[in-house]
Amino acid sequence: MSKFESKSNLTCPVCKTSEKLNMPTDQCIIVHNCINCNEILQPKNGDCCVFCSYGDVPCPPIQLAGNSSASNDKRQDLAIISLDLLGFFCPIPVHETRKKLHNVPKGAILEVICDDPETLQDIPILCDRLNIQLLEIKDEAGELIFLIKNQAPNVD
Repeated sequence: MSKFESKSNLTCPVCKTSEKLNMPTDQCIIVHNCINCNEILQPKNGDCCVFCSYGDVPCPPIQLAGNSSASNDKRQDLAIISLDLLGFFCPIPVHETRKKLHNVPKGAILEVICDDPETLQDIPILCDRLNIQLLEIKDEAGELIFLIKNQAPNVD
């Protein structure tokens, strides 16, 4: 693997504005607002994050997996996939969690980080309805962390 890159130029597909951003090494960013047109960027189908979809460098988890592209095969090597939903309120956390579960390989763990107190009720209900295992709920200074094990090959 070549040198690890911690920054990526994220380019908005709508207005073509490019923004150099630091990439977190421990999670995938699935929502980003364009600084110019305020377009909400979300990963393309099959990509784990906005950096893999719109950046000139793939995200650190993909780089660390030893692949320069965001292939599903390499993402399956990752044990925990993080979903940062801090600042989003109902119904966004449940909707984005359900959507992300479509791309989480069977047996992998999805870590959902949010601060909406309603998720304390909503995420367990979602897991129950989808028949997936909620491993743990942690409250760390107002940040709620849900660890969800994806047991189904395809979550609908």
